[in-house]
Amino acid sequence: YRSASSDRCGGTVVISDLVTKSVASFLGTGWIVSWSPDSTRVATWVELFQTIGIFGVDGVRQALLTVPPGCALPGDFDPVWSPDGTSLVIAGCVVPVDGRTPGRLPAVDPRTHFDIAYSRDGARLAYIAYPESVSLVIAKADGTELRVLAGAVNGSNGPGQGAAYQSPVLSSTGDRVAFIWSPATYDQTSDPSLSIYELRVVDVTSGAVTTLASGSGVDHLGVIRFSPGGDRILFSRSDANYVGTSLWSVNVDGSDAQLLVTGTGWGDWQLALLRRTLNQALSVDVFSHSPAPWIGIRIYVIRAVESCRARQ
Repeated sequence: YRSASSDRCGGTVVISDLVTKSVASFLGTGWIVSWSPDSTRVATWVELFQTIGIFGVDGVRQALLTVPPGCALPGDFDPVWSPDGTSLVIAGCVVPVDGRTPGRLPAVDPRTHFDIAYSRDGARLAYIAYPESVSLVIAKADGTELRVLAGAVNGSNGPGQGAAYQSPVLSSTGDRVAFIWSPATYDQTSDPSLSIYELRVVDVTSGAVTTLASGSGVDHLGVIRFSPGGDRILFSRSDANYVGTSLWSVNVDGSDAQLLVTGTGWGDWQLALLRRTLNQALSVDVFSHSPAPWIGIRIYVIRAVESCRARQ
């Protein structure tokens, strides 16, 4: 997770393991921290829009990759791992991790799409059809569309009327996609109290959509990830200016929403080897219920760090 920009350790990425209690930290900037497909490395901007650092879970930097000027499209984008772990992609620019020359992707390559996400096996993907619209498109890896949830179409004068989709996340098999839905794009009204946000899930085969959580006004919802078993979703809530942040999980049918921890807006599921290890790792100050429903997984959560750790 990232420290807040206002924190005395601002500009720091922290990796914390609840089982070993180990903590590693290093300098990094940007918005998200991208895990490699095998969960052994993370990638982050070191110098924003110019260099990418690849770090092991011990916090040691393994590579520093340079992004040529103009390779990525303009905008606030973070590097994201390709499904095979051989490269990082930033808004249409592919940066091989082995040091080969970065370059622009062909327009027909699915990785050029905005807000793209993949199933674990890479067979399916979902993305927002920006800049043409804010529709959600679910497709096969070759680009064959499986389902489209239509959103507002962008015209010469900006976005038109209609719903807005963002932040798609696929289940491990790609049979479901979670996303944030709004009835209108953010710039269609100047009154924040009219804004509505819903965490929804769509069944790709049937098209059935289920609402799991909702917020309005200045509240924010952030979808993070499906659990390894695909039966729960990890998500965050926060109020104005992202104050009062909390981490939640909920079943894919919308039942059994559970508050996991306050004071954090990010966490992640990781496979755990033993039930005993998981039960020992989860403490009562984080979970107010039995950990039994999540046997077989581990949840990494963001916690406040009392002092700045050694940086590498």
